[in-house]
Amino acid sequence: MAVPLSSNEKDRLAALKKYKILDTDPEKSFDDLTYLASFICESPISLVSIIDEKRQWVKSTIGIDAKETARNISFYTHAILEP
Repeated sequence: MAVPLSSNEKDRLAALKKYKILDTDPEKSFDDLTYLASFICESPISLVSIIDEKRQWVKSTIGIDAKETARNISFYTHAILEP
């Protein structure tokens, strides 16, 4: 299912690039957050992912080994369209 780009896509991507987080190494603080989310939600899978121009990149994950997927198949591509 094709997902339209948000009206603020250029601004969102510019803000994302300022953080310089894409393709960085794992960090304990993100892993702690991912673990906490999994624990609180009693979910075997939890992740912190970031959507750039073409992909969903995974910064931290529990229960799944994916490191990135194509943006067009990402659930989170739909989520960022919501206010």
